[in-house]
Amino acid sequence: MLTLKAIRRKIKAVRNIQKITRAMKMVAAAKLKRVQERVGQSRPYSDKLQELVEFVFSRVNDSTLPFLVARPTAVKGFVIFTGEKGLCGSFNNNVIRLAVRTMEDCGKGRFKILGVGRKGNEFFQRRGYPIDRSYSFPGVNAPSQEFLKIADSVWTWFESGEVDEVQVIYCKFKSALHQEPRVVRLLPAGPAEETEESDGRTARPDTLFEPPPDQLLGVLIPRYVRHQVFQFLLESMASEQGARMTAMTAATDNASELLDSLTLSYNKARQWAITRELLDIVGGAEALKQIQ
Repeated sequence: MLTLKAIRRKIKAVRNIQKITRAMKMVAAAKLKRVQERVGQSRPYSDKLQELVEFVFSRVNDSTLPFLVARPTAVKGFVIFTGEKGLCGSFNNNVIRLAVRTMEDCGKGRFKILGVGRKGNEFFQRRGYPIDRSYSFPGVNAPSQEFLKIADSVWTWFESGEVDEVQVIYCKFKSALHQEPRVVRLLPAGPAEETEESDGRTARPDTLFEPPPDQLLGVLIPRYVRHQVFQFLLESMASEQGARMTAMTAATDNASELLDSLTLSYNKARQWAITRELLDIVGGAEALKQIQ
């Protein structure tokens, strides 16, 4: 059994940890609220822009635009979003596991990495993965220029021919308790999924384009890529804060349970110490009676 001094030292340490986890939980909750608002505001525009690009793409015949034509995939580019810090449950591990599993299918030397986030960059550097570019993950209150810098880097990465295909690996935010790791092909842009009408015919509404679809896509695609990367960053940021809030809530609750257990052990140890002292006193008194 631990001594009273050792138990008191443990109780003090657990209380200090509980204060830290409770503070981190509150900070993560405040950041999550801000990011969640930005995700909610940005997601409808992102979905509508993607729908527009796919619709215009379906009207292009034999386009030679470089961001639409599927190249012979010699080198794939993976844009991987992880967090800057830990203590966020399995958020970083889930993204890294999905990235490793996806890259293993490409074979060695057939892919490059654009890493965003210190945890992922450190993991891949230690294991010798080919990191071509690396960035810190922008903060919650970071200006738009930091987001656009990463988006422009992704665009030039593909446009310059360094990679033949760009896939993004990130966590889509569902709720504070649920974040879904995903792999999405960003470039080259793919065709729209055709919708079937009730009579089985493909829906093809008549549309007049001015300028022509090829020229329109030349303007839309760079903006589309920029905003999609921006949306992926927001989704990852919200997922990280949600995972951290959940993890710190669990850590705070576990600390409370541990404090209850330690307090009970402390009370038992103190009661045993008092009982032992009383037994010593009674035993000494009985010995004096026998002597007299």
